[in-house]
Amino acid sequence: AVLKILGNNSKEVWYYSEGKTIEFIGEGQKIQSRLLEGEFPPYEKVIPLSHETQLVFKKEDFSNALKTVGLFAREGSRMVIFKIEGGKLTLSSASPGSGEGTAEITPSLFEGKDNKITFNHKYLVDISGHLDGEDIVFEMSNPFAPGVFKNINEDGYTHIIMPIRTQE
Repeated sequence: AVLKILGNNSKEVWYYSEGKTIEFIGEGQKIQSRLLEGEFPPYEKVIPLSHETQLVFKKEDFSNALKTVGLFAREGSRMVIFKIEGGKLTLSSASPGSGEGTAEITPSLFEGKDNKITFNHKYLVDISGHLDGEDIVFEMSNPFAPGVFKNINEDGYTHIIMPIRTQE
C-alpha cells in the first residue's frame, strides 16, 4: 500500500527499534507506522492442503463474468454461485426484484470432479483486482471448505475465500 501512495517517489525507509516504528519518506511525503507485536494466528491451518477440483481460467473472462452476475448480486444477497460441471464454470446470481444473471467460463484446464460453491461477490471482485497475470488458478474441495485462488505464474500469492453456506 505504501508503494502505491509514494510510487516512484520513495527515497528512504527508516526503522526505529526503540519505538517499534517504521518511516517511508518520499518527495514531500512521509508515512509512519507502528509495528505490531505478538503472535499471529496460525493462518496455515486455513489454507487447504489438497483439492478435489482445479480450474485454470483467464482473468479477463473471470472479470467479465463477475460484471455480468454482479448486477444481480449487488442488489440481492451478494451471493455468486460457482457451478463446475462438464468442464465448464458457470457463475450465477439472483435478485428478487431484478431477476437472475449467469455467465459461463471455459477453463483452459479442468481437473477433478464437478462441484458447486457460493461466494460473496465483493470478495471475488477483490481477487480480480489483486491477481496479476492473465490466468487464475481456482481450487476447491467441497461447498463448505475455503476456495483458493492463485496467480498461475506467481507461487507467493494465495487468496483464500470462505464460502457462504446455502440451504441446498
